[in-house]
Parts: sequence; C-alpha cells; structure tokens
Amino acid sequence: MHSPSLSASARHSRFSDFVSFKYRMNYHGVMRRKQKAVFRIIAKSRVNRLFSLAGEVASADLRLADLYVGRALKVAQKFNIQLTSAQKRLYCKHCHSFMLPSVSARIRLQHGKVVYFCKRCRHMMRIPYIKPRTEN
Repeated sequence: MHSPSLSASARHSRFSDFVSFKYRMNYHGVMRRKQKAVFRIIAKSRVNRLFSLAGEVASADLRLADLYVGRALKVAQKFNIQLTSAQKRLYCKHCHSFMLPSVSARIRLQHGKVVYFCKRCRHMMRIPYIKPRTEN
C-alpha cells in the first residue's frame, strides 16, 4: 500500500499534493477561486456544445440527443451555470428529453402564450409572449 520508509506526515503531504493536483482542490476540498472561474468557463462552453450536438443529432437519433441534454444539464447544475432562454426551450423540464418540434414536441400559440407540449411525458410548458402593438 504505502512505502514503510516514509513518515506519516510525509505520506500525508504526498497525498494532499496528489489530491490538490488531481481534483484541483485545496486540502479542505474547496476549489480555488481562480480555478473555479476557469472551470465555469469550460463548463459553459461544454454545455453550449452539448446542446448544439443534441440539435444536430436529434433528427437521426433522438435517444442520443436526450443523452446530450442530460449531460449538459448535469454539467450546468454542477458548476451553477444558467441556461439561456433558447436552451431552456429545447428540453422538457419534467422528463429532460430533447424537444424536437413535430417529433417529440408540439408547439402551439394559445391565448397570448407559446405552449410547448412534450409527447413523451405529456407535460405542458407555457411561455407568455407580448403581441406587437399596432399604431393607430
């Protein structure tokens, strides 16, 4: 397991160096501030890439698109990243499946709202819209 020639404090310092290097955290398990900011930037680009991949793949393989959306949501949750309003409309909040219009989702306009209907779990998402004013 460990080399008997090392003292307990030396083994501990080698272990903490390994943990600090591998997981980018300090001894207490907290990410360093600068590294946390870098990780958030990387995570944000990964979330964007996963949503774009889901959109590209959705027409061919809907399961793979669902997998991409699930991973994007996990990354966003882990690094506390807010999704854009366009990304929020791409998946069902109830079953986390990718909503492809006319295949896995139905989109309608009803009473001043855009209604997204998930065909998998039959969940509705209503988003209000503002009608443009007509000048008299």
